[in-house]
Amino acid sequence: MESAVKEAGAIGDEISNAKNGTSVEHESLPEEEQATVDPDKMSKRYRASWFITAVLIAAETASSGMLSLPSAVQTLGYVPGTILLVYFGAVATYTGYLIHKFCENHREVRNYDEAAGIVLGRVGREVIYAGQIIFLICAMSSEIIPGGDSIGSLSSGKLCASISTLIFTVGGMIFSIPRTLKGVGILSISSLITILAASIICMVAVARQNVQSQGGPPSSDLVLKAVTHVSFYEAIVAVTDIIFAYAGHVAFINFIRELIDPKLFLKALYAAQAFIIALYILVAIYFYSFAGNSTQSPFFGDVASLPVQQAAYGVLLPNLFLAGVIYCNVTAKNILRRIPRRDWAYQVNWKSWGLWLVLMFILWTVAFLLAEAIPIFDDLIGIAAALFASQFTYGLPAAFWIYDHRREWKQRKLGMIFHSILYLISVFILVVGVYSSANAIAIAYQQNQVPTPFTCSFG
Repeated sequence: MESAVKEAGAIGDEISNAKNGTSVEHESLPEEEQATVDPDKMSKRYRASWFITAVLIAAETASSGMLSLPSAVQTLGYVPGTILLVYFGAVATYTGYLIHKFCENHREVRNYDEAAGIVLGRVGREVIYAGQIIFLICAMSSEIIPGGDSIGSLSSGKLCASISTLIFTVGGMIFSIPRTLKGVGILSISSLITILAASIICMVAVARQNVQSQGGPPSSDLVLKAVTHVSFYEAIVAVTDIIFAYAGHVAFINFIRELIDPKLFLKALYAAQAFIIALYILVAIYFYSFAGNSTQSPFFGDVASLPVQQAAYGVLLPNLFLAGVIYCNVTAKNILRRIPRRDWAYQVNWKSWGLWLVLMFILWTVAFLLAEAIPIFDDLIGIAAALFASQFTYGLPAAFWIYDHRREWKQRKLGMIFHSILYLISVFILVVGVYSSANAIAIAYQQNQVPTPFTCSFG
């Protein structure tokens, strides 16, 4: 009887703490130390398991960026394409590890700008904060564009393109209502299932059809190359497509802070990255093998049958929704954490919920307007990715390691050299990424291929 009373009391305490946004896990710690270990005062019941975190990483990373990988391999050839897919996947896994180690050493860090502030100072923190918000909103827009195309494809072109993207945007607002990444992660399981299903549908279709793609040559005329000879610009565009397909690190610190046990992040990271790398290689090599020199971006264009394309686009929609939802969730959390009350994002009251819903509406509306109002927005996303994703994924993690070991440079000379080279590679990615996107914008204007804002036509 006594034990039952104690258990009931413990459950009551948990519910009470959950309502107040306090974590039972750390409530016995001194207030100052608790603020460091658990600055958001987030209840353990709302935290994500390592499996849900792995799903979040995979759902956020393996989304619209994957659709251009077969085209990248077609540009580079089998050998360079496969090597780069494996190489940048391995580097992205290692930089994810570096982010985790930095968070272990600095437990008060909750997002990228706070981490950057430790290394770069207050000015650096504000620059990274602005870059983080800009990049995340652009990432939301990058899901809205193919999402609108998917809805337009399902309507057989009967819906205006702007209306299709608006429908997708409203759906994104609805799916963004859950505030915890645990809640979003449960939804993201369907995201992974749908992107696998969409890929399989297209794989079966291209294997069975008699032509490579609409208007393409017969399958007997396939042109497959181990190594290609293309211009520097074409190669750079293909390489940056591969690089940015792995650029999900902007949300990693948020994922770490919402884990039941932050130490489990590496388990989630390794599982997710193994899945992502294997999926990327399979999809890129498979579609290039069947479509050859007619490989298109997105790879759905390799399917000759319009009904099959429509089915694949329809199945892919949840993946595009959930990737946008994750970006929106992380953006809103980063904004709310600038409010003096540090635990505002997890309070259970009408004020915090009202603020959350208003933020969802504003963020999705801004992302929609960017996608529709700026004719060359696809290429502007490329510039944003080059400027910010290159640093979030490759550059800043290397800088984190250098900062944490700066006093041991004599004992860690090889490590200093390695991570300095990794940072320089990120700068190179930044420069060539901006160049390729700026060049694409210039070519579009030269060839009068710039669409009008809020157009009804797709493409």
